[in-house]
This record gives sequence, structure tokens and C-alpha cells, in this order.
Amino acid sequence: MDGGSPMQISTPNEDPVPRVLQDAIGVNLAVDVEGAPGHLQQGLQQIIGSHNVAAQAEHVWSVQFEHTGDVASGTFDVRSVTGQVPQITVRYNRTIDAFRALGQVLTAARAAEVAALTNPDALQTPDFTISESAQFETLALMIDCSRNGVLNVNSVRAMLRNMALMGYTMLQLYTEDTYKVEGEPFFGYLRGGYTHDELRAIDDYAFAMGIEVVACIQTLGHLGQMLQWPRYAGLRDTNEVILSRAPETYAFLEKLIKAASAPLRSKRIHIGMDEAYGVGEGRFRGLYGQVEGTAIFVEHLGRVHAICAQLGLRAMIWSDMLFCLAAKNNALYAYYDQSNNPAEALSRVEGIPRDIDLVFWDYYHTQPEIYARKIQQHKDLGCSSPWMAGGAWTWSRLWCHVPFSFESNRASLIAAKSQPGRVASFMLTIWGDEGN
Repeated sequence: MDGGSPMQISTPNEDPVPRVLQDAIGVNLAVDVEGAPGHLQQGLQQIIGSHNVAAQAEHVWSVQFEHTGDVASGTFDVRSVTGQVPQITVRYNRTIDAFRALGQVLTAARAAEVAALTNPDALQTPDFTISESAQFETLALMIDCSRNGVLNVNSVRAMLRNMALMGYTMLQLYTEDTYKVEGEPFFGYLRGGYTHDELRAIDDYAFAMGIEVVACIQTLGHLGQMLQWPRYAGLRDTNEVILSRAPETYAFLEKLIKAASAPLRSKRIHIGMDEAYGVGEGRFRGLYGQVEGTAIFVEHLGRVHAICAQLGLRAMIWSDMLFCLAAKNNALYAYYDQSNNPAEALSRVEGIPRDIDLVFWDYYHTQPEIYARKIQQHKDLGCSSPWMAGGAWTWSRLWCHVPFSFESNRASLIAAKSQPGRVASFMLTIWGDEGN
């Protein structure tokens, strides 16, 4: 295409909608990339390059973007003006909101194609307005990259494009040992981990569309893939849990945190610490004696938090072990037990750092009040704005269990958006790898 002409992006034609649409004339969106604000241009090229671009189009909608402070952060509005070439104007504040708006315009174009089956003028004379305000400051997607195949860079980019059109503001790639650490060849040995350059490329691609990429690693449990090697025998508490309190543990964890965060712009990091069952019950007990689990956990969290703070990183953790250790019960029942509030147990030890963000994960319940009560318990721990994490049920099956995913996430979202349990950040998790 000529450098001065607007790029064209067509609506997808693979949707399983009425077959007659395959013969209908589609709408092509002519996006004025060169006329768009500079911070959008690279991201728009990425979106456009991923779609079918029509050489000819009988119906074209021209899309322009206006960055303005008159629109609140997290809000956008879209206006259509009918003419020889219908004009669509997007007014926005945050970069990601411009791409969410573009996704909504694509949806409107698809709706016009459906309407054109009975009203041929619908394609040429679009008449609609769209206005949205984000319900969350952060809307995150976490993808498991530690079981079966690691999502390759091109697949991550495809996910990022879809995320941008849906308005997601954050991506976390869950990597237990699937990222490279200099001088540690047995960390993630033969596991296909991301290199520094690959993570940098992912971060650049996401940044162009207003998406923050945050490292999501483990610093206590879920480290069995690493701890199986003799090289790390001295760091082993149990087969899955790293040895707390040992100085060499924290020197090693600092290397992990630096390696995972250095390629990324974000100053946030997820340091895991979920399901660290048996913490303090293996080699730790032989070396340091019997210590109450909550005390070990909070001490370890404080040490890792100090490393993050020294590196200028704000950390978040999964919150389940705070509840399970307080109840002295590793079962998920202890986490979700409505009567189990660990505030009392934590009052007997030095509390968790105030700037640690707690991520409450629950993929199982279908009543909003259950989520609301547990969110309040997180606030009772001193976390004024905990995260809520729901799940797309992809684990332990060869497909996504969509009906139950909708039912459980609907309940958690109602709680997360309602007072008094309202939270600022919601995360959708995708665990396993369609069969693991």
C-alpha cells in the first residue's frame, strides 16, 4: 500500500454466524495510522498486520483516533458520522482504551453485516455511539507457561493482540523455571524457557498497545522442576519447596528476580508462594528446628520482599498459604473456609509488608457473597485493595470448560465490582495446557 494511504483492516470472516454472511459484503475499517497519535501507531500496525487486509472494499468505514484529557482514564467514546465514507471517531485517554474501542468498532461492523441481511443501508449508513468506563484499574491475564509446551513468542503476540482489542491492561506469563538465568544452566534445563531477548521482544510488543507485562515466578513452592537437580540439593527443603532462612537461598532468589524482571519495563512482579505445602517440614526442621509454619512463611516473605524493594519492584503473592498455615490445613477447604481468618495468627508474628499485594484466587464458587466475605478477610490482613483472580477452566481437560468458567467468574466479578468488597484489580488465569 502507498505510505500516505490509510491501512485497511477487515472484520474476521471465520465466525460461526449464519452461513449467508460468507456471501455478504463485509465492512473494511480504514485506519488512518499516520494520522493517529504517535503512541498508537506501532500498536495499530501490529493489529492491522494480524488481520485479513482487503485489496478492494465496497463498504469502508474510516476510523480516526483523538487522544484527549477531556475523557477520564479508563473511559472512551466512539461516534459515527454518515457520509460518502462513514467516519468513526474514537476519543480516549489511556492507550489501551483506544484498542478496546477499536475492538468495539469491529464488533459494530460485524453487527452491521448481520443487519445488512435485512437492511442493505446498514453498512453504508452506520449510526451508533459507544461509551465505556473500565470497572478495574488493572485487568490482567495470566497464562501458564510452566506445563507442557511453553507458549512461543508468536503465540504470545497473537494473545496480546486479542487482549488489546478486549481492553486487558496486563499480561503475566507464569514461569516456574521457564526463563533463562545467567550462570544457571540447570535452571529450566531442557524446558524451553524464555531468553532475555524474547521477554524484551514480548514487552516491546505489548507496550505498543498499552499492555504491561509483569514477571510471574515462584520463590517458595512449585520449584520441583529445579530442585530435582543435584546442583540445587543444598537449596531444598522438600521436593517442591525451597529452603527458607538459608543465606544461599536468598542470594539465589535475587538472581531469579533480577533475571525475570530485567527485560521488562514494569516495576511490579508476582513472586508466587502459593501451595507451598510442607514448608519447614523437610531439611528446614533438621537445620533450624521446629518452627510454626506461619512464622516461617512471613519471615521468608519479608526476606524476598526486601530483595524486591532493593530492586525497585512492588511484589504481589498468591494469598492461600496465609490461610492454610493459619488453619494448619493444606487442603483448599482451609483457604475457602468462611470462618478461617488468619488475622489472629498473623498478629502473633511480625506482619506481612504493607506494600505486598495479595492475590485472592478462587475458581470454584458460584455465589458472589462467598467471594465478598473472603475479599473482606484479605482487607482485614491490612491489604486495602487485594486482587481477585478467577480462572478459565483449561486444566485437567482437553478443552476449556466454558459454562462453569462463566458461572464462577460471573460470581467473582459481581463481588469484585460491588461495595464494600470492590477491588481495583482483576486477573483471569489460564492454568495447565489443555490436558495437563
